[in-house]
Order: sequence, then C-alpha cells, then structure tokens
Amino acid sequence: NYTEPRLHVGTLRHNVGAVIITIFSFVFSFQRAIISDIQR
Repeated sequence: NYTEPRLHVGTLRHNVGAVIITIFSFVFSFQRAIISDIQR
C-alpha cells in the first residue's frame, strides 16, 4: 500500500516536469520569434 502513493507522486512529478519543459521550449521559441521580428 505504501508503494502506490509513491508511484502516483512520481508520475505526477514527471508530468509536471514534462509540462514545464514544454512551456519553457514554447516560450523560448516565442521569444526568438519576437527578437527576429524586432531585428527585422
């Protein structure tokens, strides 16, 4: 019974990490697009 909540927390933390990485890469590409527009 003790391994089940631990596994749930592990997958939850993994999902949060994946979401953070996705948002970070999206913001990074969005920032680069704005910078290239300004340089134009």
